[in-house]
Amino acid sequence: MAVRTTAVAGAVARPDGSAALDGDKIVFTRRQAGASGGTMVMHGPVATIVSAGAISAVLSRDDDGRAVYDVSYHYWSSASRGWVSASIGPIVIDGPGVYSLAKLLPLRPTATMRRLICKRGATLTIPLQIAATVAPGVLMPQDLTGQAITAELRGPDGVDRPLGVVISATPVDGKITLSMTPSQTAALPLGAHRWDVRRAKTTGQVQISPTGTVAIIEEITNG
Repeated sequence: MAVRTTAVAGAVARPDGSAALDGDKIVFTRRQAGASGGTMVMHGPVATIVSAGAISAVLSRDDDGRAVYDVSYHYWSSASRGWVSASIGPIVIDGPGVYSLAKLLPLRPTATMRRLICKRGATLTIPLQIAATVAPGVLMPQDLTGQAITAELRGPDGVDRPLGVVISATPVDGKITLSMTPSQTAALPLGAHRWDVRRAKTTGQVQISPTGTVAIIEEITNG
């Protein structure tokens, strides 16, 4: 059997937004050796050279369909008169591709689950990106296609109230927005409220998010 591979491609830009130059490099370093198609695959770097502002790479993956790569970039800077090198972060590949490099990059942690504050009578909006840790240090968005997603807000009075849920037009990004209208928040009791999100997957599996909190405080100005 042949070694399983994944194609990764995409445009690359310099910090000023201009296209990366021919000769700039994106390096994919496989974290550990593995087995694929009856062959032992070594760990180590795969360097791709930018051409016409884009890269194209073929990376190996294991028999379980996955492999983790640490990604870095290297380019010549006339401003610093030297090579600039930096880590982009880890990525997980889990299929044949072609994958866009920009889509594979890990998510940045967000503070959305922190304690939020909303005034009574104002619009409550909670943007979220549903993600999962797919490898140590790698947080990737979850595909929400076909999933039934609901959310509720529980007040200090013990009453559960539904939150509006809107899924992004591109469900593969894992983005949703929870909300309440001004008339709905106007009826909320003051104090700390807790909320979570329930996802029913197409496989029948149900997952419930960690609990977030939002403090409903009194408005000062009445229209």
